[in-house]
Amino acid sequence: MDLVEINSKTNPPICKILNYNKFIYRQNKKIKKNKNKNFIIKEIKFRPNTNKNDYNTKIKKIKNLINKHYKIKIIIRFKGREVIHKNIAIKMLNNIKKKLNKISKLDFLNNKIENNQMIMIFKPNK
Repeated sequence: MDLVEINSKTNPPICKILNYNKFIYRQNKKIKKNKNKNFIIKEIKFRPNTNKNDYNTKIKKIKNLINKHYKIKIIIRFKGREVIHKNIAIKMLNNIKKKLNKISKLDFLNNKIENNQMIMIFKPNK
């Protein structure tokens, strides 16, 4: 058992009699727990010609993941000559943004086509 100073800023300082190793272990555990509050990123992929039913199913899945505090990366992938239809993909991204606006924040939006894909990232509201 050791005399451990808990808070030195108060007058008089606060001290406790406890096992010092156990105290240090618990402090390190708290610090690690606070560091691990980063969001896990989940990817959802769309195509410019995604059907309405598939689109709605993916939107429901995205909403569930956001409610579970996941970060969502939405990718619209182009194949072949679909790259010509950039305007369809932009409309799709805007519709997704409108539907998810209440439960999440837009973290990143890339309107340019890079590597045959467009990317948008959402993070949940706190």
